[in-house]
Amino acid sequence: MRYLSRLAADLPYADLVVVDTLLRLSGNSRDRLAIRSARELRPGTLKKEPLSLSAAQAPPLGPYFQAKLNFQEREGVVGESLKFFQNIHPRTGEQENYHGLAFTGSSGEDYATISLLPLGNGRGSVLILQGLQQEGTEAAGLFLADAGNRQKLQEALGISGIPGQPVYFEALIRTQAVAGAPNATSIVATRVIHP
Repeated sequence: MRYLSRLAADLPYADLVVVDTLLRLSGNSRDRLAIRSARELRPGTLKKEPLSLSAAQAPPLGPYFQAKLNFQEREGVVGESLKFFQNIHPRTGEQENYHGLAFTGSSGEDYATISLLPLGNGRGSVLILQGLQQEGTEAAGLFLADAGNRQKLQEALGISGIPGQPVYFEALIRTQAVAGAPNATSIVATRVIHP
């Protein structure tokens, strides 16, 4: 519990929403869930335990996971240009780039991704929630907290019932932020990931 208290003190509000959501959703599996800040992870950690990350771009593991995703976070000159998700392989009706808010606390559209990837050692999975701004990250956590949204995600991925094995995926979601608070979140696009 000491670790979670220290972690909570260091996290932005959006990341706290994500952590709270994951803990509530884990139910009886809570003892198998390890929540780590991406900044604290090292490659050796991936061999030991299942993980949950709140940001894929944080070093040192960002490139390891980012290369496996279709929707990749991009930014021109760091701190001087808008972040966006680049759609590496756009499908019909999809955009090549999805630009979000100029800065946290503003109103407008923001985007986030929810991705579930297998660990290379076959001993677990990594859930990555990353928003372009805090509103997007918070929206991803709130999206997963809602049973109706989880059902919509399953349908968008073509999953019916309870699969016998994990289904690895990524989903791009859009939220309408109002004065820094996410609202009206929807699924923009999904991909099933075949390990």
